Amino acid sequence: MGQLVLGAPVEGSRKIVKNCLSVNNIGLGYFDLGYSPHYPNDARVYNNISYANGIGIAMAINETYSGQNPGVYKNNIIYGTRQIDAAGRPYNLSVTDFYLESHNTWDFADSSIVGSLPWWQPTDTVTVTDDDFLSLDQSQLTWPRNADGSLPEITFMHPDPSSDLIDAGVDVGLPYIGNSPDIGFAEFTPTVNLNTPRKVDAGISVFPNPTDGMIWIRSNKSGHIHIRLLELSGKELFSESINLSVNSDYPVKLSFLNAGLYLLDIRMGDEFKREKLIIR
Repeated sequence: MGQLVLGAPVEGSRKIVKNCLSVNNIGLGYFDLGYSPHYPNDARVYNNISYANGIGIAMAINETYSGQNPGVYKNNIIYGTRQIDAAGRPYNLSVTDFYLESHNTWDFADSSIVGSLPWWQPTDTVTVTDDDFLSLDQSQLTWPRNADGSLPEITFMHPDPSSDLIDAGVDVGLPYIGNSPDIGFAEFTPTVNLNTPRKVDAGISVFPNPTDGMIWIRSNKSGHIHIRLLELSGKELFSESINLSVNSDYPVKLSFLNAGLYLLDIRMGDEFKREKLIIR
């Protein structure tokens, strides 16, 4: 949703791209322009994500300035790339010249390592999977702004609390939470995940999700359960305690909520389920 083109710089200026998402483009996610007759790339690309694009990042480097003021890439994620390069790898990068990188989901590799292939290799520092993110629901990117004009709260590609992307980055001068910056466009926010037991109950189901304002809760066993509905900030909006019978459906009316993304906590004894709930 929006290829980012890093336009060719003018002398004395620098291109800076930070905390951005580029999602679901047929072609390139990010395009760093620096080809002749333009000046060196000299870009600073920090804490961004390319997801589900044809090619993750392309760098067009002016050979006249090869090795001079190269682009610098730190704390970036390339994931879900759709095209395949000549080696059968995801076409994460299209570049055949020198650039600087650190703490990304790939490592630099020049022609002495990968030959004529694009100059990158998979990193052995972190491994990226769907489970690293709270959500991969792209529809969140189309949600309307809030009444005050601010952006809606989303969890798309925000790090899951179990992700090894958390604290895996390097300080680039941007604000961060924890011991070190996270890799990706968004920092893990502990307030959303405080006091969450790690034991997850597989016997409780919530449907439908997304919902227009009514959900049903079902359990494969009888017992007393406590329900809490939270904003992403951790603020409690609703709570209720009920007794469920085996395979019975209990209705919960949530039509008072605005459209958006919420967290639903359900506890039964020492078992716990947290569900991301979308209100349409």
